[in-house]
Amino acid sequence: GASRLDRVCQALREDGAHREVIAIAEQTRAELHDFKPFVPIIVSLCTEGMDQRHWQELSDIIGHRIHPDMPDFTLSTLCSVAYRVQDHVGPLKQIAERAAKEFAIERQLKHLMSEWDVLSFDCTQQYRNTNTYILGGTDAVAAMLDEQLAAAQLLQYSPYKGGLSMEIDAWVTQLRYMLENFEQWRRCQES
Repeated sequence: GASRLDRVCQALREDGAHREVIAIAEQTRAELHDFKPFVPIIVSLCTEGMDQRHWQELSDIIGHRIHPDMPDFTLSTLCSVAYRVQDHVGPLKQIAERAAKEFAIERQLKHLMSEWDVLSFDCTQQYRNTNTYILGGTDAVAAMLDEQLAAAQLLQYSPYKGGLSMEIDAWVTQLRYMLENFEQWRRCQES
């Protein structure tokens, strides 16, 4: 990065030879240092998870609509006199960090939900030739229900659940309902 280029320029200056190379290295170093303040802006604007509400919050702070679907969504436009995003790096970074954490929670919730896609009960064992079947594979389901309920409840209390609050609450309610039905089914089979 920039510090390595600084060391290269210093070594070239001490050597004294190759003045053309020194000039190019110095110019590149100066351009890199000039560009360095824009890196947090680029990183923040490219944060995975920036949702409509985050863009709206950023637009409210800046006073102009900012969104990646803008026809002129470029760094030079956003840093122009009209937008001056560089004057709002602190709030931009905070919004982007929150968006990333909310996105991580969204991914975790989707992962929790998708884990049920591969889990199934075994209902092939017949009970005493009565055309009634015993529910098998209950240990794995019980363990998953317990793990999922604990994980989903952690998501419920996360300050970064953002706009997922209703979806998380619905998932916790569904898990509780599943757990209650599952426990009743197991009690019925045990008696």
